[in-house]
Amino acid sequence: MKLSIMQLLNCYLLATRNEIAIDESLSKGISKKIPPLPRTSKWAGEKWSSLSLTFIYIILMILFIFGGFVIYVVFFLSKFYLCKVRSLTSKSIIFS
Repeated sequence: MKLSIMQLLNCYLLATRNEIAIDESLSKGISKKIPPLPRTSKWAGEKWSSLSLTFIYIILMILFIFGGFVIYVVFFLSKFYLCKVRSLTSKSIIFS
């Protein structure tokens, strides 16, 4: 059975909407018990206490925020350093 690109795309979109609907229904049912987490169905299937999930959530958020900040600073400083090196090495020499 061959499907056209449009039929494949339509099937993919329907499957994605189905997964989103499942996650939304699960997160509505347990939103008072645990913090907002990605892939709610995976977390709901595990035997985690709400206290441990809250602790894990807070730790991951702190790591994400500060980790993102560190990565941004490293990229900014490396870009600044490369521009500085490039400007120092690309000075033209004028012969008189």
